[in-house]
Amino acid sequence: MWGSYRHTSGTDNDVQIFDNTTVTYGSGTGWTYGGGLLYWQSGNTYDFYALYPSTGTLGDAVSVACTDGTFTVKNFVATKGHDLMTAERTNIVIEADKAPESVSFKFSHRLTRLAFNIRAVGRGVTVTSFKVNGVTYKGDLTWNASGGSSWSNTAKTNDSDALLAAKDISITAGETRNMLGDVLLLPHTDLTGTEIAVSYRFEGETADRNSTVNLSGGNAKQWDAGSQYAYTLTVSAASLAINVKVLDWDEQDTSVSWQ
Repeated sequence: MWGSYRHTSGTDNDVQIFDNTTVTYGSGTGWTYGGGLLYWQSGNTYDFYALYPSTGTLGDAVSVACTDGTFTVKNFVATKGHDLMTAERTNIVIEADKAPESVSFKFSHRLTRLAFNIRAVGRGVTVTSFKVNGVTYKGDLTWNASGGSSWSNTAKTNDSDALLAAKDISITAGETRNMLGDVLLLPHTDLTGTEIAVSYRFEGETADRNSTVNLSGGNAKQWDAGSQYAYTLTVSAASLAINVKVLDWDEQDTSVSWQ
């Protein structure tokens, strides 16, 4: 967490009170932070900014800063599974003889959540290779409440890395399997070039069937931060079809299938 205050009259410079301070919750202690207890000072206006998870959880390879309400998170790797969220509470005025309220944050997701499933129809299937390529998994985030968020210095998965990949997964007829678990990625404004490369064989077969499925062919033309997208490949003897279910926080659903 980051926090500062300034005199409400605007006559003084900001005073930093929290600078990348880790705040933790305990069942017996509630929310606590290091460095000793701080007290509100009347006549001042406070601004607070928060990031989840803590920089310690993100690791030494990730650098985080918050300057004048702008977050920069450099070298963030979404495939490590950390749900990146930000929040802010600003312009909290502390008046004399009035008890200040507690500071509560409403966090917003900065990543996209995805699932990649395969459903076997008619016959059992062994997926010998499954790989998601062309998706952005790494980058530098710049975010502030007024200007929104942007990503730079990004990197994408490709067919020569080991990211977002699975192999040798058996699926019985009528079963649907999640191939990669819960996936977090950077938001995408354009899905051109994103694809699933899959090799599979039906029960009794000894040779693989190989297919590449583009993810840009349906109604989901982009992946928004804070939304969920569940892709399901349906494998049958007649065809290989894909369906995408788009979920935002209001639980509005849409789906599309193509071959």
